[in-house]
Amino acid sequence: MTDTSNLIKQNIKAELALQNESLLLKSAAISNQIKTIEEQARAGTELVSVYLDPIARTNPFGSQFDPYMNQQMPGYTNKPSQMSFKLLRSIAKKTEPVSAIIKLRTNQVGAFSHISDDINKPGFRVMLTDKAAKPTPEEIEEMKMIEQFMLNTGFEHNPDRSDNFESVQRKLVKDRLTLDAISLQLVANKRGELSEFWVMDAGTIAFATEDYMYARRDTYQPIKFVQVSNGQVMGEFTALELAYGVANPSSEISSLGYGESELELLIEVITSYLFSRDYNKSFFTKNSVPAGILSLTGKYRTEELDMFKRQWAAQVQGVNNAWRVPIMASEDGKSVDFKTFKTSNKEAEFQKWMDFLIKITAAVYQTSPEEINFSMGSAGGDSPMIAKEGGQAILASKDRGLVPLLRFLQNFYNSNIIRRINPKYKFVFTGVEPKDQEKDIDLTVKKKFFTTVNEIRAAEDRPGLTLMVGDINIFDMPDNPTVLNMVMALKQATDLEKQTAAANAQQGTQPMDDGTDENSSEDQGIEEDLDSPEEV
Repeated sequence: MTDTSNLIKQNIKAELALQNESLLLKSAAISNQIKTIEEQARAGTELVSVYLDPIARTNPFGSQFDPYMNQQMPGYTNKPSQMSFKLLRSIAKKTEPVSAIIKLRTNQVGAFSHISDDINKPGFRVMLTDKAAKPTPEEIEEMKMIEQFMLNTGFEHNPDRSDNFESVQRKLVKDRLTLDAISLQLVANKRGELSEFWVMDAGTIAFATEDYMYARRDTYQPIKFVQVSNGQVMGEFTALELAYGVANPSSEISSLGYGESELELLIEVITSYLFSRDYNKSFFTKNSVPAGILSLTGKYRTEELDMFKRQWAAQVQGVNNAWRVPIMASEDGKSVDFKTFKTSNKEAEFQKWMDFLIKITAAVYQTSPEEINFSMGSAGGDSPMIAKEGGQAILASKDRGLVPLLRFLQNFYNSNIIRRINPKYKFVFTGVEPKDQEKDIDLTVKKKFFTTVNEIRAAEDRPGLTLMVGDINIFDMPDNPTVLNMVMALKQATDLEKQTAAANAQQGTQPMDDGTDENSSEDQGIEEDLDSPEEV
């Protein structure tokens, strides 16, 4: 009894010692934080954000992880699935439709890895978060600087960093579609500012457990992620040092924060596909059933039969004894008969079954079989719902699969990179939904009935036009006949009033009449000429 009580006392003392150590670590972190705030206040610099301040932060009351899940390892939690990251990658490599889909999306996203000079063409731009605001020259220069940062994956050249933005995106897309997990290591300079980013193997990243959060002594920030290889922790990262994202999150606490890959949803489909593929392949390599029996009717000598068998084998037999045909002889008359054993594999409907499995795989990945060169219609016929070339299906497939993938990457970059540099900017993929030129022109023509030409040009960041008719700029008027007629009638009436007023004003400034008539002398002269006796 005494030993038991002593053991309990020792356990209590050990627990209190651990709690005191944890409190001391937290108090030391808070003290360091307060000193930093005071130093920044004295220097006149901005105070650290609320996010960095452990005093100002509040923690949620609920739990997002299941404490009873048997997935915890020393310092980290494993993905709660029977399919490990290593197994998912192996399946993706061995399953041809999945490899084709991943390759397709990788190439499509790779086309958006350069700075775009046209918002309707594939690429990316850094813009103001406030769409209504106009950037100043200083902001334009800063946006260009951030674009170069994304393009080069860092502000300064680092010979050890071989990735450019396109290779980064290709790696992230491959991990996203295989593991439903992507990760970037965020490297800061001595001032704590983000200076570069590296792609991390998302299959080696795990969530740290609570007892491991304060394992590092060089930072007051809690450890959120660890890198694990062969069950050993290789590195620890805070939330500011590593960005981790999943595209298919779950609110289930049993998920432990991990995502759910499309391959996990397709496990039965992929298993069936691999079995069917191997069975069809074995039809040519491991099939022991002969194609048939060649029966020779008649009485032949043994030497003649052996010679015929050797000649048949030399001319007909294929690789690995494929199509090897047994030869039998009977003594009733002389004739040759071939009895077939094999039937066509079409009778087993392998083609329709394989098409079904491929279509299910494409549907889960939100793509179209046409995009990976498979027919969308039923086997042996075309689907009446789409054209033979599958153009509409491919466009719809991009809307369902490519656009959400780009939106996921865009939000990931903004949340973990752009926001740390300057939150008033945002990263945007351009040309995701290119404008239809014919529809755009038709819409512009319709807009002209109630919108001026200069308003349309201003919306597209183009300079205004000027064509003055009197004191009216034609490009500041809507191309609406009713409105134009009203304006022109009003202008004509105004011009007429101005002309009348000018004429009246001109008449008012002429000299007053002195009572003499300019023509009176001429008339008088004429009368005198008529009355002259000489003329009579």
